[in-house]
Amino acid sequence: MYRIMQSSEFGKRAFVITFVLFTSSQALADPLQANFSHLIDWNYPYKVNFKDLSTPSFVNQWTWEFGDGTVSTEMNPSHIYSFAGEYTVKLTVKSGAEQSNYSKTITVTTELRAIINASLASGPPPLTVDLSCAESTGLITSHTWSISPNNGFTYISGGANSINPTIRFDVTGVYTITLTVSDGAAPKTATQAITVKSQPLVDFIWAAPVYAGTPVQFLDKTVLPCNYGVAWQWNFPMSSSTSQNPTYTFDTPGDWDVSLRILDGCNNVVTKIKRVKVLSQAVELTPSFTSSKISIRKGETVDFYDTSSPHANIVGWFWNYDLPPDFQGDIQANKFMEPSNYEAKASFTYNTAGVFKARLQVTSNLGDRGPIFEQIIQVRESPELETEYSKKLSAMDPNAQSITGISLDGTVHAVLVDNKAVNVYKRTGGAELWKLTEQFNPTASGYSNLAVKIKNNAMIVLRTAGSGFPVLHYFDAVGNSANNALSIQSTTQNQIQLSTSVGGARFDFYDGQAVYLNVAADGVYLVLVTKTTTWSASTITKVKLTATIGTDLVVGNVFIDQRYIVAHVNGLAYVVSKTSAGVWDFANKKIISAPPPAPGQPGFFRDIAYANNTIMGCYIPFVGCGSRTWSVANIYEVGPSGWQDNMAPTASFHLDIDPDINDGTLICEVQSHNTPNALSLSNKYAAVKVGLRNGSGALNYKIYVFKKFYDFWIDSYQTYKINYTTSEFAPIVSGPYLMDYYAPNTGSRVGIYNFDEYCKLVPFTSTDFTVNSAQSDVVKGAIVLGGGTSAVFDTGAKAKYIGTVITLKPNLSIKSGANVTLSPLASCDDLYFH
Repeated sequence: MYRIMQSSEFGKRAFVITFVLFTSSQALADPLQANFSHLIDWNYPYKVNFKDLSTPSFVNQWTWEFGDGTVSTEMNPSHIYSFAGEYTVKLTVKSGAEQSNYSKTITVTTELRAIINASLASGPPPLTVDLSCAESTGLITSHTWSISPNNGFTYISGGANSINPTIRFDVTGVYTITLTVSDGAAPKTATQAITVKSQPLVDFIWAAPVYAGTPVQFLDKTVLPCNYGVAWQWNFPMSSSTSQNPTYTFDTPGDWDVSLRILDGCNNVVTKIKRVKVLSQAVELTPSFTSSKISIRKGETVDFYDTSSPHANIVGWFWNYDLPPDFQGDIQANKFMEPSNYEAKASFTYNTAGVFKARLQVTSNLGDRGPIFEQIIQVRESPELETEYSKKLSAMDPNAQSITGISLDGTVHAVLVDNKAVNVYKRTGGAELWKLTEQFNPTASGYSNLAVKIKNNAMIVLRTAGSGFPVLHYFDAVGNSANNALSIQSTTQNQIQLSTSVGGARFDFYDGQAVYLNVAADGVYLVLVTKTTTWSASTITKVKLTATIGTDLVVGNVFIDQRYIVAHVNGLAYVVSKTSAGVWDFANKKIISAPPPAPGQPGFFRDIAYANNTIMGCYIPFVGCGSRTWSVANIYEVGPSGWQDNMAPTASFHLDIDPDINDGTLICEVQSHNTPNALSLSNKYAAVKVGLRNGSGALNYKIYVFKKFYDFWIDSYQTYKINYTTSEFAPIVSGPYLMDYYAPNTGSRVGIYNFDEYCKLVPFTSTDFTVNSAQSDVVKGAIVLGGGTSAVFDTGAKAKYIGTVITLKPNLSIKSGANVTLSPLASCDDLYFH
């Protein structure tokens, strides 16, 4: 409103207008009202953009609650939900002291879109491409891949309905990959082009060796699928060239990179880089090598070690292993090596007996072979033993039927005939070699001898006692009689009747104690017989080894010596040791098992042998036999902490080098009626009895002998073998001797083999001397070389090996005026193992 006032001052009319401004009380009272809008972002799964629409517009605080447990204080936030669905979103706004909130339910979904990810879009065949549709959006219920054209490719992993398939394209061309996704309504698709095109295989060569200051030509060896419009770009250390086969001169020795870049008419660009070794000047090459062995058995492998020099100048090694000893000239190499595949060791297996020349040629120029180094390798047959003594059963007793047991201890052995007479023989030399010294023959009717064992010139015979339990008869100092077939009988004091049966008629004894196994209804027992004043007054200790009675080979061999008792029960080896006080510690026995034939299967010894703190176990399976990869026997040796349960073997024996054995050969256990059975062990030798089957043929029966390497059992192959025609045979080894009994169809016999006679070093008598010219053979030895001009010297190193003279290190080239020192070979082990 306004007011007008009038005045008569100065005779003038004056007006005073007063304005009064009123604000609307309705406008001042408008409330704060929260509101918002939202928009789904179809480019991202489950992303929603929110916009504040609150009034009036001077809000200064926002709190968004998105309905999935998360909040925001931004004015216009964006939020990505983890899952599709309905969410109640609440916005709370504040302006000063005023507050308002607004809620509404939104539906979160995403647009159905097909998206392809490919690891490669182009390349040469074969081209492997990894595909993925994992980034496709929407509520996808199915996805399908299709490729056009529908050939020339292979799914390596996954398939047409996989999320992440891998495809190999083998044929050149352009392939269209289509991905179709569906959410149950209208499907969506995406495509991806894959271009498969051949590229040049760039390569180049040059003539080595390369010397500084000498031109070298580089030859292009590129394979060009697209062979038009080709351009070459060579890059050398100090220049470049566009010629196909340029020539370049390196100024400085060293290793230099040379590259060739190829551009073809199909717009392929490929580069190859190689390093060139540049030498300062040409040098003379000296080929040489050393070998692991120079005298071997057929089937063995020889390792050759290259020692040629200077190594850096050699670009080619030509190996020949089996040339005739008088061969001269060039021949295709058994093995060729260049710097890229060089190995210091080359190996060759000799499967044919004879004398061969191993030769190495080296070259500094692949166009020409260089100087030669040669060595002779002598390969002999896997030797078959020959007996030094053999006696037929008919010569022992014309009326006898069979040999039923044997025993050997050093130079004394015993033969059990028809389970009656025990004949004792002593090695005396002379024409008869092994002389019959004593004979033990039961005189009473109804009695028979079951088994015999000789040890330390004493003998125990296990004899039946009518219908009762067996009797042990002890004989002292056998093999000492000067009379032929002296009849001997044990005294009453040297006999003891056992209180139980003897499992398998197997026992052993040592120094006044005998041991055997007994199978009772409640388990398997170890029975220890201990002599007191006499054997007849012995004490008997019976200890249960196990309550388990198996179904196969429940009891086998048992052994005793001054420290250990070893027993074969249920396919396991039980070991009992003495305490420090010299008492048998039965409570702490150890059990050793054979290696499992297959994962999850228990190991099972088919037989064991024991001697000198060493157990040998055989685990050839009885059914189905075993392959040549099996070890026919394992060695277990007591360690510093004694025997251990389930200890690992220290050595294994194999048959790989026997020419009678190939990849198809099966190695089988052979059972016989008499003891010992399959294994025997001494301080130096081990014998294993096996049968070999090739294909569907009959078994070939053999004994293989393994030799100890000095004082160590090592993983090794057989040293000797003996062939048989029937399964009725068994070995015993003791000292340098092997004894066997053999029962072919034409009559039984026993044989003695003397290992000392099969490798004999000829006595060495030469002295040191100075070489002035070519020398004649020296019996055996090694040489130490000095200086002077060259001459040829034959060291000889000759040894008799089963009637064959072996010459080690023949025709060594030494220098005149050199002092030659000859020293003997230590033992025949140098022939077996070096």
